[in-house]
Amino acid sequence: MKQVPYRTKTGVEIGSNYHPDMRPEITEDMELIQSVLLGEYRSVRQQQFHIGLYLLALVCVIWAAVVFAK
Repeated sequence: MKQVPYRTKTGVEIGSNYHPDMRPEITEDMELIQSVLLGEYRSVRQQQFHIGLYLLALVCVIWAAVVFAK
């Protein structure tokens, strides 16, 4: 829908050169493809492995603190 620009009483047309942004929104899939093409991709399994390893280390530290605190 083309909007008619607002015309002031002095004849100035406000918004006559306005065009809405036509760039597409970036989705998660597009980000994934871009990261793979740029070589910055870390697989989901690799990320889950690192999170699991971190949680295991955290549990071990807490367990060691409880055991050796006595």
